[in-house]
Amino acid sequence: TGLSKNLGYLEQLGTYGNPNRDPREERVISIAYFGIGPALNDPVGASDASHATFMPVDQLLTDNENQLAFDHDQILRDAIERARAKIEYSTIATRFCSEEFTISELRKVYEIIWNTSLDAGNFQKKVLNSPGFIEDTGKNAQSSTTGGRPAKLYRSGAASSINLPIRRN
Repeated sequence: TGLSKNLGYLEQLGTYGNPNRDPREERVISIAYFGIGPALNDPVGASDASHATFMPVDQLLTDNENQLAFDHDQILRDAIERARAKIEYSTIATRFCSEEFTISELRKVYEIIWNTSLDAGNFQKKVLNSPGFIEDTGKNAQSSTTGGRPAKLYRSGAASSINLPIRRN
């Protein structure tokens, strides 16, 4: 797919080897990886999939027109659950963001992955009170057209785990 060079985070998700997972005659064992990046290049199709594109995961899991092959829907569900769980206790949510980001942009990552709304004030308090989660860059975001004070810009901190886990509802 050509994505690995642009990933900010990569870990092995699991090994999938059910004898009936592939209808072809041979047994196929796959090792799936879970990767995160803020801005990825468009994927490139390979020999077994001439067309590759990014799509919203909820569309992939519910749309009969774009069904995934074999047990790939289960692999995707496993990856979604891994992301949902890991952002509770680790700092990997920052890997979805650009190098510099606002707390609102980071909160949006949580809201999208958990499919819920979070209280902005409580979220900001938890993030800022978790040592090493994020670092202030000393810069502000470009002024918005809505007025008000520009948001501060942050970058990922040195910590890999969150001191006070952010719990999903």
